[in-house]
Amino acid sequence: MFMDGTLRKHIVDTDIQARERLKILMSQMLEKNPIDENLKDTDPLK
Repeated sequence: MFMDGTLRKHIVDTDIQARERLKILMSQMLEKNPIDENLKDTDPLK
Protein backbone atom coordinates (compact mmCIF):
# COMPACT_ATOMS: atom_id res chain seq x y z
CA MET A 1 0.00 0.00 0.00
CA PHE A 2 2.73 2.43 0.87
CA MET A 3 4.64 1.67 -2.29
CA ASP A 4 1.72 2.10 -4.68
CA GLY A 5 0.31 5.20 -2.92
CA THR A 6 -2.96 3.75 -1.64
CA LEU A 7 -2.12 3.83 2.06
CA ARG A 8 -3.58 7.29 2.69
CA LYS A 9 -6.83 6.42 0.91
CA HIS A 10 -7.10 3.22 2.92
CA ILE A 11 -6.56 5.09 6.20
CA VAL A 12 -9.16 7.73 5.29
CA ASP A 13 -11.69 5.06 4.28
CA THR A 14 -11.11 3.16 7.51
CA ASP A 15 -11.56 6.35 9.54
CA ILE A 16 -14.84 7.15 7.79
CA GLN A 17 -16.15 3.63 8.42
CA ALA A 18 -15.13 3.79 12.09
CA ARG A 19 -16.88 7.15 12.58
CA GLU A 20 -20.06 5.86 10.93
CA ARG A 21 -20.00 2.75 13.11
CA LEU A 22 -19.50 4.89 16.22
CA LYS A 23 -22.57 6.97 15.33
CA ILE A 24 -24.64 3.81 14.92
CA LEU A 25 -23.41 2.32 18.19
CA MET A 26 -23.97 5.54 20.12
CA SER A 27 -27.54 5.87 18.86
CA GLN A 28 -28.25 2.23 19.76
CA MET A 29 -26.83 2.73 23.24
CA LEU A 30 -28.89 5.90 23.77
CA GLU A 31 -32.05 4.07 22.71
CA LYS A 32 -31.45 1.36 25.30
CA ASN A 33 -30.17 3.70 28.03
CA PRO A 34 -31.59 7.19 27.60
CA ILE A 35 -29.76 9.99 29.36
CA ASP A 36 -31.62 12.92 30.83
CA GLU A 37 -30.43 16.02 32.66
CA ASN A 38 -31.52 14.61 36.03
CA LEU A 39 -29.23 11.61 35.64
CA LYS A 40 -26.34 13.89 34.69
CA ASP A 41 -26.88 15.90 37.89
CA THR A 42 -27.37 12.96 40.26
CA ASP A 43 -24.92 10.37 38.96
CA PRO A 44 -22.57 11.76 36.27
CA LEU A 45 -20.42 8.61 36.11
CA LYS A 46 -23.38 6.41 35.33
